[in-house]
Amino acid sequence: MAAFNEHMVQAEHNEEIADILLNPDCTSPTWVTVIAFYSAIQYIEAAFTKTPVGHLEQYYADLRKKKDLKHIPSKHTVMEYIIAGDPKFTSFYNCYRDLRIGSEYFRYLRPGYTYFSNDKFARQCFEDSLQKIKCDLKANNFI
Repeated sequence: MAAFNEHMVQAEHNEEIADILLNPDCTSPTWVTVIAFYSAIQYIEAAFTKTPVGHLEQYYADLRKKKDLKHIPSKHTVMEYIIAGDPKFTSFYNCYRDLRIGSEYFRYLRPGYTYFSNDKFARQCFEDSLQKIKCDLKANNFI
């Protein structure tokens, strides 16, 4: 399982690549959105290492071992539940959700994905959603 520093290095690397694709002219709104989402995941997973969640991989594995659960959601959904349920993270829940939805539309070419395939949405993902997540994690001394 990755350590805090490894998550941070990957998050920063992803963010740099998204920035290169976005500025000055957005060359790939699809990839900016997907990479911004994965950057956010890495920042959040770095933060989790400083909470009782610890490592999402282990948390998820432990969840899967519970026999009373009939349905185990995806790791992304589990992360979303953690963010929504922890007051330290809820401030950026909508940003995480928007990044996830946009990313999933592109990765799986869901009906309507072209609605999100534009410079404005990519900039919102990178400049607003990702930056809000980082800002809130910094404000709470997680990253």
